[in-house]
Formats: sequence, structure tokens, C-alpha cells
Amino acid sequence: NFDTKSVEIGAILGRGEDLLVAWKDGTTYGLDNIDLNNKAEALYESLQFDAEQPFSDKLFRFVKIVTKPLPTGCSVKVKYKMNEEANWQETKMGDGSLSFADVGETKAIFQLEAQGEIYEIRLELYPSGNNTPEIISINTYFETLGLY
Repeated sequence: NFDTKSVEIGAILGRGEDLLVAWKDGTTYGLDNIDLNNKAEALYESLQFDAEQPFSDKLFRFVKIVTKPLPTGCSVKVKYKMNEEANWQETKMGDGSLSFADVGETKAIFQLEAQGEIYEIRLELYPSGNNTPEIISINTYFETLGLY
């Protein structure tokens, strides 16, 4: 689950073949032994993007991701925020699906119709066993509308 912003990692220790992680979530503490045979879900959230023109209105249309060949059972979702919104918005691919899951493929284009001055992007990576999507690049296509 990606709603874990309150979790703080206190320490990581490699001991023999074990990888131990100490964490805190509010007033709850824990120690987990990481499973080296199964990848965890991953999350990438960009910094704010304004094309060095935070005063200009922009129309964001597409996000293209390039990956290494996507392993079986793995997928990627792309979400975005405009003008520091509280919630992430979902994008869709051309076929209407919410995630890229085409085994062996390396390129995906997500569509969005978002207008604003400041933009953020989020990628959610879903693994399968010890395989995970590997992102090579993320490109966003937009046009500047002016000062409105």
C-alpha cells in the first residue's frame, strides 16, 4: 500500500543473509526481516515541474515511460497532481487500462488532460516475485497556454 508517508526508517542492517529494517509509524515501532526473494512495490514521486514558468498556464497531454522489457506479472501505474492538489489523479492508456502490463514491451504512453501551472508525476511499480519493472525514462508532453 502506498499510503505509508508516516513510516520512518531508523536503521538498516545486513547480517549474514538477513536484511533487517527498523521502522517507526507514529507511535508504533517495528523490525522487519526483508524477503530477498520477493521485490516490494516501489513508488517514485517527482519534484514539482513548472517549465521554469510557474506563472504560465500549461496543458499536459501525455506521459511516455520507457522501461527495460517488462517481466511477466509486473505492471506500472502513472498518476499526477496539478497545482499542489492533495490527491493523485489516475491516468489511462489508449486502450483505457490504468496500468502498463504488456510483457516484454518497453514503451507506454499514458493520456491525461490536465491544465495548470505546476505539475507532479508519480509512478507506482508493481513486482511479481523477484522481478520488477525497471524505468529508464519518463517524459511529459505539454503545451504552454499563456498567462491565464
